[in-house]
Amino acid sequence: MSTGIAALEPRAAALVARMKAAGLTLATAESCTGGLIAGLVTEVPGSSAVLDRGFVTYSNAAKTDLLGVPAELIETYGAVSEAVARAMAEGALARSGADLAVAVTGIAGPGGGSAAKPVGLVHLAVAVRGRPTRSRECRFGDIGRGPVRAATVKAALAMVEEALDPVAAAATVRAAHAGDLAGLAAVERSAASLFRGTHLDAAADGETLPGDVLQGCLDAGYLWVAEERDGIVGFLAAEAVGSGLHVLEVSVARAAQGRGVGRALVDAALARARTEGRSAVTLVTDRTLPWNAPFYSRLGFEVLEPPLDPHLAARIEAGREHGFDPGRRCAMRLALTGL
Repeated sequence: MSTGIAALEPRAAALVARMKAAGLTLATAESCTGGLIAGLVTEVPGSSAVLDRGFVTYSNAAKTDLLGVPAELIETYGAVSEAVARAMAEGALARSGADLAVAVTGIAGPGGGSAAKPVGLVHLAVAVRGRPTRSRECRFGDIGRGPVRAATVKAALAMVEEALDPVAAAATVRAAHAGDLAGLAAVERSAASLFRGTHLDAAADGETLPGDVLQGCLDAGYLWVAEERDGIVGFLAAEAVGSGLHVLEVSVARAAQGRGVGRALVDAALARARTEGRSAVTLVTDRTLPWNAPFYSRLGFEVLEPPLDPHLAARIEAGREHGFDPGRRCAMRLALTGL
């Protein structure tokens, strides 16, 4: 690692600590830096809790194949452009389980520049779930290939730090009360809109958790809400099943996603389950969507393979009437005994 980039290690360590404390994860999409951002982050011990994955998309074809950047977008604006940087960041977010994604594309030199796009021109972008993508243009000048790349890494860290300012302050999680019930369907509808354009597109307009089920969770003390200044932005509903606790629903409104709200809700349920001496917490979810099974895996849940407990098998089958393909669903479990 070059001297210029090595000097950024303390800053990267602070960033990792901040994201880890907020329960947030990062994905990188790099062109001109060739993996230097991800490499710097992984220099930090414990960074596996933060870095979800890194994409090195040096060629135009790689940007299209790995990140889904439209070839016509590259043809129209060029690989080094605001439009492509934004598409790279959004593609990395869509193809990962991360909460934030940072992307960079530029001309490090010594050749490859032009009057319109000189050596040292770099476009960066940060995408955060549920928030508008931010972009930035930097013109570092023809200062040398290494220095341009180091300056790009530094600028990328700064953009992630800025993006964390409104993200890291997660909502307050508390036990729900009767007055909260009326607003939970709207939160669930907002969360479900994330399914549009996926194999669960039909679920975006599916039924929300019935009121009597929510009331039952409330009465049993297994309903939590996440609240911000403007109101409730998320909730988790669960029920006791045998010696365990089963999560029925976790929903976070689109505008509040990417702030660690879902993690905070799950933590509340886990804390309650541990206090009651329960053996495990279980749930049923989609196997592949980044905010489903991959998300819960990062929290310590493990996918259960058949044969399943009859209760979990029935849950998977029951999802069929709501548009969920049982073949794409899985049961997950986080064991609590002895923890």
